[in-house]
Amino acid sequence: MQSLSKIIGKRICCITWILSLLLLMVLLTFQLTHERHKAYLDANRTFLQMEQILAENQEELVKIEEAYKLDCIHAAEEVSRILDKNPEAIYSIDRLKQIAEETVVDEIHIFDQKGELFSGTEPQYYGYTMDSIESMNFFKPMLTDKSLQMVQDVTENMAEGNPMQYSAVWNDSGRFIIQVGISPVYFMLASQKNDISYIFSLFRVNPNVSYYAIDEKSEVIIGSNRLQAVGIKCSDEGFQFEDIKNKPKGFYSKINGQNSFCVFKKIGSSYIGRIISINYLYQDIPHLMPLILAGLMIISFILTILIRGYMDRFVVKKSRM
Repeated sequence: MQSLSKIIGKRICCITWILSLLLLMVLLTFQLTHERHKAYLDANRTFLQMEQILAENQEELVKIEEAYKLDCIHAAEEVSRILDKNPEAIYSIDRLKQIAEETVVDEIHIFDQKGELFSGTEPQYYGYTMDSIESMNFFKPMLTDKSLQMVQDVTENMAEGNPMQYSAVWNDSGRFIIQVGISPVYFMLASQKNDISYIFSLFRVNPNVSYYAIDEKSEVIIGSNRLQAVGIKCSDEGFQFEDIKNKPKGFYSKINGQNSFCVFKKIGSSYIGRIISINYLYQDIPHLMPLILAGLMIISFILTILIRGYMDRFVVKKSRM
């Protein structure tokens, strides 16, 4: 028959181990919650930086666009001045191409007072009117108001479908309209800075973290630093759009075949997401838990010895007296 001391000792040891395991589970849950919350805060800091970059780039783009349109008007005015001094050049394609090269423009088109294109560097369009093509129709108000100087937003040119910025002015005598087209290379490069995939590339410093932009209406991925995903449905990548909309604190999902923690925020008409792999998110926990467990074991062992000692001294021995 076991002695009272041994029975009490076993019970104390059992209780101590159970409490240690419970404490370990509590610590594990706390650590998992802490890492998840940290990932959520990191994601929101990143989203805030992205919003600031987009706002700054947009301000810069507006300034560049205004300056570029002014340059286009100046180019049209310069061509007009040259033709006023050299009216014979109006009917010479070679001379017009030379003037285009001198004034650093890509195309020159000359319209009469009725809006018909009768000369320019692209003879295949002679005879077109401002009603023939939608892009030409933009300049039709100039036919009734010779004080107008107009610049069209970037559009595709008629010849090759390349981006072009068109501007037009009346010549000094009011006999014809000079329209010039300039390839907006610098403006297009500046516009690319507002492309969401470009913004994502600025944050691509950790291979375990990915970024996605998903259109609210179509649910299509419109930007990502994983370029293969751009243009596909978010569900094909592993996202559930209901989770994206309704779980701003984050959610777990298998993205591109990898278990991940996802945090999304709506910016404009898109949802921007920061995706971090589970293995990376919880990478420290497998190393931390054994240390905590070892510490709890040592504490449990010490407590068991101390409690048994006190029990022997103050309970068991007194019960024998």
